[in-house]
Amino acid sequence: MTSNLATEKWGEGHSEVAVLVHGSFSTDPASTWLKQHELSEHYCLVMPSRSGYDNSHMYGTHDTLEEDVQGVIELLGGGSRVVGVSYG
Repeated sequence: MTSNLATEKWGEGHSEVAVLVHGSFSTDPASTWLKQHELSEHYCLVMPSRSGYDNSHMYGTHDTLEEDVQGVIELLGGGSRVVGVSYG
C-alpha cells in the first residue's frame, strides 16, 4: 500500500482496511474521523491527507481531484473499502 499522499493509520495489523477520505474544509484530516476511531479495533483505518492538506504535497503545479483519486486508488490495494465525506 503506497501512495504520494501522507497518511495516518489507526488499527495497524488488521487485515481488513478502510480508507477514509476527508473533505475540503479539514485542516487536520484525521480529525474528520474521530468518531470512527473505535472501528480501529476491527479494521486498519487509513486516512490520507489529500494533496495540499496537512503533510501531503501538491502534485506538480496544480492540486486536482484526479491526482487525489489516483493517490487513494494506490492506497486501496485489493479488497479495501473507501469512505469519503464532502469533497472526499
